[in-house]
Amino acid sequence: MDFAYYKYLIYANKIGKISRKNLKDKFNLDTNEACNILNTLSNNGYIKFSNDVYYISTYKGKHFMQSFIAKWLFNNLLAIIAIVISIIALFK
Repeated sequence: MDFAYYKYLIYANKIGKISRKNLKDKFNLDTNEACNILNTLSNNGYIKFSNDVYYISTYKGKHFMQSFIAKWLFNNLLAIIAIVISIIALFK
């Protein structure tokens, strides 16, 4: 999923329930773009269909930032350790 979708997910978490009309009005999108965004977020498991109009955020959607940061730290752990060791060695 593209990083640009996260601003829509942050908005969905802020207001609780999101609809296509809310998304269109807030971000000045057309109907097809709003549907595409909601379908992408739904297919990735970040939001789920609540009733006829509204989507609500799932647990994965509510905690995406923590998982994003944890994933980034895990992927770059070796580089972070190397930087810390080099800084310590620089001051000794």
